[in-house]
Amino acid sequence: AKEYNNSIHSINITLVNVSREDNNFLLTCTANNIVGSAKASVHLIVHFPPSIVKLKEPERRHDTCIEFTVQGSPHPSLRWFHHNEEISHSEYIRTDMDVYHDDIEGCLLFKNPTHYNNGNYTLEATNYLGMVTRTVYGHFLEVPLP
Repeated sequence: AKEYNNSIHSINITLVNVSREDNNFLLTCTANNIVGSAKASVHLIVHFPPSIVKLKEPERRHDTCIEFTVQGSPHPSLRWFHHNEEISHSEYIRTDMDVYHDDIEGCLLFKNPTHYNNGNYTLEATNYLGMVTRTVYGHFLEVPLP
């Protein structure tokens, strides 16, 4: 505890053993004295490196989807690679995703994929605490006979 100018008191709290599960926890401070009480709350922000918790093989839906879930705080930036080259989004391949508190969930979507799209797809997630990659094989169509 610290007192400033004989009128303002300050107390610092140190949290130990904080983990990613504690991210967004609501911390509430209550102060009481003879004239009343006051309360203030703040959400705890815990930063942690990215992790890819789900990366599924392509699934045919309206468009074909490689479904993924990534966690990280701050939210990681995502990049996709095919044949070791970064994928440029187009009308035929694009990412559709939703961002939540700690998660990014979505799909790498393919519109009418062919045998040219077969191969390994690598998802890279990066924030200032680290980088992680994970690869899944996508098989869309057999190579046509000559």
